[in-house]
Amino acid sequence: ETPVTLHWFSQFNGAIQWLLYETSNGSLYHFYGSGAPVTPWKLLYFVNGVAIDGFGMKRRYFGNPWAGTNFCTFAGRVYMVNGYDQPLVFDGKKCTRAGFADHALVVTAMVNEASSNDRSKTSSSSLGLGHLAFGSSTEIDAVFSYKCSFLNERGQESPSSDASISVEIVNSKTEKNMITVELPLGPEGTVARRLYRTQNTFDADGVARDQGFAEDFYFVDEIQDNITKFYVDAHPDMTLGALRTDSFYGVWPSRANRIAVFKNTMFIANNEESVVKYSSPRMPEEFPVDNELHMGDSISGPIMSLYPTKNALIVFKARGIYLIKGDPMNGFFPFTLSKDTGCIAPKSIKEVPGLGLVFLSREGVFLLQGALENTGTVTGITRIGQPIEVTLSKINYSAAENVRSCINFRDREYWLHVPIDGSVRPNLLLKFHYEVGEWSI
Repeated sequence: ETPVTLHWFSQFNGAIQWLLYETSNGSLYHFYGSGAPVTPWKLLYFVNGVAIDGFGMKRRYFGNPWAGTNFCTFAGRVYMVNGYDQPLVFDGKKCTRAGFADHALVVTAMVNEASSNDRSKTSSSSLGLGHLAFGSSTEIDAVFSYKCSFLNERGQESPSSDASISVEIVNSKTEKNMITVELPLGPEGTVARRLYRTQNTFDADGVARDQGFAEDFYFVDEIQDNITKFYVDAHPDMTLGALRTDSFYGVWPSRANRIAVFKNTMFIANNEESVVKYSSPRMPEEFPVDNELHMGDSISGPIMSLYPTKNALIVFKARGIYLIKGDPMNGFFPFTLSKDTGCIAPKSIKEVPGLGLVFLSREGVFLLQGALENTGTVTGITRIGQPIEVTLSKINYSAAENVRSCINFRDREYWLHVPIDGSVRPNLLLKFHYEVGEWSI
């Protein structure tokens, strides 16, 4: 089994360190030095106890490590996306799905059948749904509808279900009804469900209210398990919680294979669209429907990488560079930096101390300089590969995603490992001595 991706991250300020890697058979491991020299690794397990070993559960591998899985750390957990398998999040103990793939299932609401053994009605003034009949009326109608959503163990909430069929109850002068709701069970990793309800769509006189009352859903309760099937609702309208805004919740974007965190917000993209989607602040798995930014067009090629810096999130496309600026409070907005120069090798991007970001373009090696803000420092793109242009012309650009790079801090060098002369695997190491601005091969 050959390692095809590798990612290091730490928890608790470096007290616990992890080296995760995927292998060619679809397994997911972490390095475990205590098992050396026989088995210096351990398999990672999904939340249901199934090992990600290439058999019980598998990560897709397409015969080459060109793009592979992209990793991103948020709040001591690492997120993994590859555009094909379900996105994973590893918390140091187990893997679970990141976000939700779909809306919650529709709930079923019904009026309890009256009997001596159930609580279908109540005479309490502080419980029961709808209004008591008064005056000459002996009965009065009330109509309600419900929605449900799922929560995972990280407190991330799914999009809600469609509204249930409206339930009509009839109250007398002395008793109000309750409604029993049949709750759907969430997918693996669900630890709780939230129930929402409309206010009574009829007023105290039994007259239908404005249509808006049938479209606004308010928090009823949180059922803190994924087992309970029935919930008896006896909450009057005045005890309902906050209004739910469905547009604040969206599914995890499908086919995502580019991921980054910028200003406590998760950004996600894929290499098939020119759209970057972003989460609610501090809620990395909740993606509001309208939270998306369009970065150029298809002419500028696919999105190759998302690279966060202090002042901006840099979006590298094959033939363009864009910046995402702003913050969660005031909103994010895109800014075009270049429509000529782009990055064709995501793994070539590295931040060189004191200089900026070095990356490989189809036109050569470039340096992105500047503070990316109005600080007096000019933001610009500079070509630094002129001394080795003859060598760069031999690169097999069709295999550019296989390029790898790193920073050798001890010797003050940027290393760029490239495939040349038709090879699909890197077979030539280029070194940029960034303190003196010279190259060696």
